[in-house]
Amino acid sequence: IYWRSQNTTNSLAGNLSGIDALFVASKLGDALPADAQWMAESIHIQLANGVATAKSVTGPIDKALADPELRDKLDHFALITSSLTTLIGTRLTAEFGLTAGFSSLDGD
Repeated sequence: IYWRSQNTTNSLAGNLSGIDALFVASKLGDALPADAQWMAESIHIQLANGVATAKSVTGPIDKALADPELRDKLDHFALITSSLTTLIGTRLTAEFGLTAGFSSLDGD
């Protein structure tokens, strides 16, 4: 996304860091039932791991993708974000009684 400036992974790290700060500030974790409190810590840990993993990949993204060691880190980053999708988009929302749906009226 920012291949010319070599800031692709910096952007990814910044986005996850911002999500973590927003999650903490929102106190959504505190609103979870006692038996689901573990989710808040898991979300924070996964976000922190994602930030650290993204920051560990430096240089042009095309070179990182071509380097097996850096590619493994990017694959690990993808695994982390997939886990976050499940934690936030499925499990956390279910705890609050929210479901994702499609609206044909929103212009997409």
